[in-house]
Amino acid sequence: MVVGVRTVVLTQPLPRVAALADRLERAGYHPIVCAFAELVPDAAELARLPETSWEEYERVLLTSPSAVEFLLRALNDRLPEGIRLGVVGPGSLQALQAGLASGGEVDVIHPPRPPYDADALLALPALRGLAGRRLMVLRGERGRSDWIDTLAARGALLDVRILYASRSIEPAASARQELLDLAQSGAPAVFVVTTRESARQLDRWAADSGFGSWARRQRALAVHARIANALTGLGWSSVAVVGPGERSLQAALESG
Repeated sequence: MVVGVRTVVLTQPLPRVAALADRLERAGYHPIVCAFAELVPDAAELARLPETSWEEYERVLLTSPSAVEFLLRALNDRLPEGIRLGVVGPGSLQALQAGLASGGEVDVIHPPRPPYDADALLALPALRGLAGRRLMVLRGERGRSDWIDTLAARGALLDVRILYASRSIEPAASARQELLDLAQSGAPAVFVVTTRESARQLDRWAADSGFGSWARRQRALAVHARIANALTGLGWSSVAVVGPGERSLQAALESG
């Protein structure tokens, strides 16, 4: 049974957000997709992955759930035997577990507790003493890169591959109209924000669409303190930090 506000506004990129919206709808929520970006795979890079000699790499580091999903797509949902992975947080772990065609143990390191970010990944013992060791980084074209420089400074031999690009898009007109109707009726909604860039885009879009004041009074869930601070700085009055991953999101929705 769903507790609290039923309307959930999702700002994650397409196409991944569509599956999340479907699962939330089946759980009894009313999702409104307001994606500000679409992830476009690099077909050439994906085609290279099956030919990779994975045993040559100490670790393969994936920076997001989307990177996990694109890797699994390229490998037909089966990881090569002996591959050693590293991911940033629970969302990537869930994508890994959900996408694998077969069970079994996977050697994967990840931060054990929040904050789930690149700095926490760098702090793991397995990513120290890297002199002369090969690491692969699978990522999108956007996002932080300073942590990759830290790996290089530790002596790692890096193979950085960009699996997907991010194309800016506008949310559908139907989403704008639905939110405008909610604002005019005074009905509540919960906004889910997963990047600082989408926080800024959401705030600007809501203001331009005529429901900025209403939106800033609604509950917002951010997956990192930096994103929460960005929303607060923009005037959002009720912002909570939740763990990444769908389980954490549903727990936060049910408790609200």
